[in-house]
Amino acid sequence: MNQAIAATSGDKWVVGVDGSDCSLRALDWAARHVVGRASTFEVVTAWESSLFAPEPSSDLSDQNEEGPPKRAARAAAAAAADRVRKSPDLTVEHRATHGGASVVLLDAADDAELLVVGNRGLGGFRRLVLGSTSAQVVAHSVNPTVVVRHEPPAGPDRLLVAVDGSDNSYAAANWALQFATPGTVVTLAMVWDPSLLQVTRAEVASQDARKSAESAFNVWVDALSDSIGTNPATAGIEIARDFSAASPRPRLKELSDESTLFVVGARGHGAVGAMMLGSVSTWLLHHVDVPMAVVPIG
Repeated sequence: MNQAIAATSGDKWVVGVDGSDCSLRALDWAARHVVGRASTFEVVTAWESSLFAPEPSSDLSDQNEEGPPKRAARAAAAAAADRVRKSPDLTVEHRATHGGASVVLLDAADDAELLVVGNRGLGGFRRLVLGSTSAQVVAHSVNPTVVVRHEPPAGPDRLLVAVDGSDNSYAAANWALQFATPGTVVTLAMVWDPSLLQVTRAEVASQDARKSAESAFNVWVDALSDSIGTNPATAGIEIARDFSAASPRPRLKELSDESTLFVVGARGHGAVGAMMLGSVSTWLLHHVDVPMAVVPIG
């Protein structure tokens, strides 16, 4: 289970904005965390000729027309960029692109280290998380995506990582350790769901399965703790652990309430199975109040 901590790739963060309060919360969250983690900060918004068109218009004259949707998108992107131009070590860029929100964001983030979005918005970003756009962004992004639902909690960073034994959950843990700064507590949480066992199995078998899962989890956490202790890049980061036998949804929600960022793998198995594609992930995106980072396996 021991996984090496990989180096980050890319030097740009992309934030989707549309002028809504929710997208500005995502923008502010990204601005607070980007310095020292990336050198380029790109603010992106999308506009469409008609919100009722099933597909983005391919008419170039329509795309180039300086109509209200295009002007609003350009104004939102420019205002958002001005809002975060504070650090001399950060290059802030902005653009408004004609097209569907998910396509525009995925294209913009293709060479980025991180994509940040709010969970609700206006115009081209409506239903970014709660509708089809969110599913496309989270399912198809080749890079980590952070979804900001509410005003992020204040105070020291406290990261929660959902671990289920899959390679993708290990990738999520590695990403969290790369993201963490000295003094951050990173809690690795495994929720063992007894309901996954066949009902015909004996109780003793259930207890043995739980002990085996908990033992393997502890061995992995011990090895990871040893590895970060000898890595200068992770100096000052504290690892905590939480193993519980429970229903995954309420337990992960409960743990996330004590965190400032909840990190999950894009796909997994076990209690967090198919994290971004199944009912557990959908429920978490609707109910977890803190920012949520979804990490693909790479």
